[in-house]
Amino acid sequence: RGDMPSIAEAKELDLTFTDAPTVAGQLRIEVVDAAGKQQWSATAPANSGSISVQIKRHFVPGDYFVRLYGPDQKPLHEYGFKVRP
Repeated sequence: RGDMPSIAEAKELDLTFTDAPTVAGQLRIEVVDAAGKQQWSATAPANSGSISVQIKRHFVPGDYFVRLYGPDQKPLHEYGFKVRP
């Protein structure tokens, strides 16, 4: 965790992970709030270390974490971001 990027509130969020783990198959991507409650989830193909997703959802101000899970559902990586008002 550590320093997290900060973004403004928006109706849509585009996330790109340039250092995503390279695995065969689909990754599950999950966004949770600071309490660990799931706010959004989807799957995406693992493409040579880069993944882009478009989230059409409004996130209220606060801290969020993006968790990547491998095809075996084991956690691979976690990222954080803040939504500011």
